[in-house]
Amino acid sequence: MLPGESGIPNGLWNPEELVAKVRQYPGRTWLVYNEIDFPPGDTYPTATPLPTPSGTPPAVLKTGFQQCAEYLCKLANYATLAPEKTLPPSTTPTPTASFTPTPTRPPGVTPSATPSEVWPCYWEPGTTPVYYGQLTAKMLRIAADRYAQIYRLIKQTDPTAKVFCCGNFHGTWTTWWRDFLDYLRDFHSDVKIDGVAIHAYPWSKSVRLEELGYDCALWPNKTTIWTGCMQPALQIFRQAHLAELVQPRTPLAANAPIWITETGYLAGPWKPNPPPAPTLTYQEVNDYLMQPMVVWLQNGSAGYQAVSWYVMLDNDEYTPLETNQFVYPAPGHTPSALTILGSTWASVTPPTVTPTP
Repeated sequence: MLPGESGIPNGLWNPEELVAKVRQYPGRTWLVYNEIDFPPGDTYPTATPLPTPSGTPPAVLKTGFQQCAEYLCKLANYATLAPEKTLPPSTTPTPTASFTPTPTRPPGVTPSATPSEVWPCYWEPGTTPVYYGQLTAKMLRIAADRYAQIYRLIKQTDPTAKVFCCGNFHGTWTTWWRDFLDYLRDFHSDVKIDGVAIHAYPWSKSVRLEELGYDCALWPNKTTIWTGCMQPALQIFRQAHLAELVQPRTPLAANAPIWITETGYLAGPWKPNPPPAPTLTYQEVNDYLMQPMVVWLQNGSAGYQAVSWYVMLDNDEYTPLETNQFVYPAPGHTPSALTILGSTWASVTPPTVTPTP
């Protein structure tokens, strides 16, 4: 996430703070957005139930946007966008700096009350609101315009910096990624994506075998989760990435790499709808997921440049400990003992990369 998080609930960000960070850390890679394409589908409690004399009432479940998409939905409810132009057939759009919400409030201006939602970001499970198409189209425009703003600001401040996008969760599950690239291609031709960041989890909808019409959330066999589902799905995304790299006017920078910025084991019976596979042990996560993934990524032909194992070291009953690289420490102590996964990850030697001529 970018700096300036104090304004996130209203979709605000702080350009001055971003410029200061970019100057402080020259030549760095900046990751813009986090699961911005996360589509609604699951149900979430609208509020944490509070104890009452008669017991704890159940939370009201709603379907709606989560992660970065939730903030985009809030933005779409108060941002005014310039009307789209209708172009004659076969006409190439002229790149324009499309309107985006003002990122900072003018000095001395008192913020107005949060406006009521025109398009609620949560709705009844099992339904699709009539405004869904309009809402998601506006969210897409705002996402592309805001990325263009941030990209230009970073590059103007530090031309050596790299800007990656977008922490995609459903890169091949929806058309979001292709639509996002098209919008940058048509209206922000000066803007590039230096690298693509994706999230890929076993037993989730984040990796999908599109040709077969199912995702790894439904994979029934724990021993073949990598070889049978995740690896083929990542290969499909890699091929789509290579095809986009050679497209005329592609927003992707030349040789833009793919990073898996989140992966790990986040499945188990703690979920509202547990996956078909049983809970794995540390050793099974290592043998069936981590080890084969590391071997595949290091064989030189996978096409993925970097990977980050997602760890939630919180000792929470809803977090599967089998994803941790460290043994959970007592409060106030620094973790030091490695788990099986931590030992495997620590022993990996990154391959030497030959620079592209």
